[in-house]
Amino acid sequence: MIRISKLTDYGIVLLTHFAREGREKRVFTARDLAEEAKLPLPTVGKILKLLSKRHILQSLRGVK
Repeated sequence: MIRISKLTDYGIVLLTHFAREGREKRVFTARDLAEEAKLPLPTVGKILKLLSKRHILQSLRGVK
């Protein structure tokens, strides 16, 4: 059995959310993702930062 960390599990939850939304270019806020996935906002921000750093997601700064 493979053991994954809680952060990895949350990352998979967020990536699944993106996959469900399709390939259209849509902008999500960290706050919206945290609410929809029912995860803490600081944790979502940390995961999104890591995914952006690895060029899995594209990050935009600012409101909307």
